Amino acid sequence: MNIGYISLYGFVGTFISFVVLSSLTFLFDSKGTLEELLDPGECLLLACVLSATDTVAAVSIVKEEKY
Repeated sequence: MNIGYISLYGFVGTFISFVVLSSLTFLFDSKGTLEELLDPGECLLLACVLSATDTVAAVSIVKEEKY
């Protein structure tokens, strides 16, 4: 019934989270606050892993039978 809106917010929220996390990682990496220097690929990979957990956690908590 509302799966379209839920999916839309999930995709948009995950994309916004990815953009913010990758920007912050690039910023901290360029300032030298991270102990190790990361290449851009590693910064994007870190942002991917951290941004995907929010949607996955929400989907795993809500059970279809109870909804």
